[in-house]
Amino acid sequence: MTFALFLLALPQQVLLSEDFSSGVPPTGWVELNNGNSVGWDPGSLNGTAAFHNDDSGYNDNAIFSPPIDASGVTQVGLHFDQLVTFASWRDHHYIDVSLDNGVTFVNVADDLSGDGLSSVVVDLSSYAGVNGVNISFHYTGDYASEWTVDDVVVSDSLTPPPPSILGTAVNPANGHTYHLLDSSTWTVAEANAVILGGHLATVRSQAENDWIWATFGNYGAQDRDLWIGLNDEAVEGTFVWSSGDPSSFRYWAAGQPDNNGGNENYVHIGELNTDQWNDMFDAASTSWSPGYYGVVEIGGGTGGPSMAVTNLVAGQTAQVDFSNCTANGVVYFVWSVVGGGPVNTPFGTGYVSPPFNIIPLTADANGNTNISKLVPSGLTGWNIWFHGADAGSATMLNSLALVIG
Repeated sequence: MTFALFLLALPQQVLLSEDFSSGVPPTGWVELNNGNSVGWDPGSLNGTAAFHNDDSGYNDNAIFSPPIDASGVTQVGLHFDQLVTFASWRDHHYIDVSLDNGVTFVNVADDLSGDGLSSVVVDLSSYAGVNGVNISFHYTGDYASEWTVDDVVVSDSLTPPPPSILGTAVNPANGHTYHLLDSSTWTVAEANAVILGGHLATVRSQAENDWIWATFGNYGAQDRDLWIGLNDEAVEGTFVWSSGDPSSFRYWAAGQPDNNGGNENYVHIGELNTDQWNDMFDAASTSWSPGYYGVVEIGGGTGGPSMAVTNLVAGQTAQVDFSNCTANGVVYFVWSVVGGGPVNTPFGTGYVSPPFNIIPLTADANGNTNISKLVPSGLTGWNIWFHGADAGSATMLNSLALVIG
């Protein structure tokens, strides 16, 4: 049997992506300011963000994007993260569109979100097929609200883009898959972990802590502080894991936790660039840190559909076992040697990069199936990514990122 090449789902076509790391306004963007205040300025959310303060005097200020070419798509979705403060004082947080490069604008949305973090989706599909669409974030108000905007994406889908994954590894001691996310606040990282089917990592032993730190603490030759799932958000001083795991293992640095400033509710590995723990407020970066990066853990015996790969050795026969799937149902086995995605699929986010291979299998009456494949010789050291789905329950399997032995 030879592997046939298919695409389970094409990745979203991104028409515009802006994280404001180059400044505010970023390169190619334009700010319109009525002269009453500094208007849009650099702020912080998932990293550097666009921020408008609650300045006194009437403010009517906007930043708008370069022209977007939506001529080749049939659907357009605007996605962004935001933080709203003093929402009850808000005048308007407009989303506007221009088709003449900022000469005139049409209002398409007026965000009414309450205080706090949120992810926003605006349907701009009426502009599908148009070349030259400018997107504007338009603030009005007099000593009104504060508005922070970050990670702006315009794509050909109304489904939010999957979280950005910097790296993936499997802990050989427990078989769980771990993803390193881009820098963000703890709350954003945990929300993204849930989207990915897990939670921020639970650390149950010194060995697990050592593995997480060794794997991700200097990932890509860059020092990183690592968000884990421990927090006392609900009750000050009572630390619990976001996964609900009862693990009592702790590895605090000297003098920690100290709740410095009264709002340190979240825990990271990397205090003073060591593998010890510190409690921290909800930030994506600080002047004294290389940045805070979420470590997502997927796995832990939830009883759902799962996949395991054994004997992945060049020149030998590897076996892939599937369990807890829908009895007598179809199970999709997917693999790629290109990368770990992410891509959108009918069943959820897939962690394989196109082109990838799909093999449909049929589970037995107990919901189990397997497949054996010869691993070509000469592939020792190659990276390979596995994923798939249980069609009967419309559930993604656990993803695996492995190295051929």
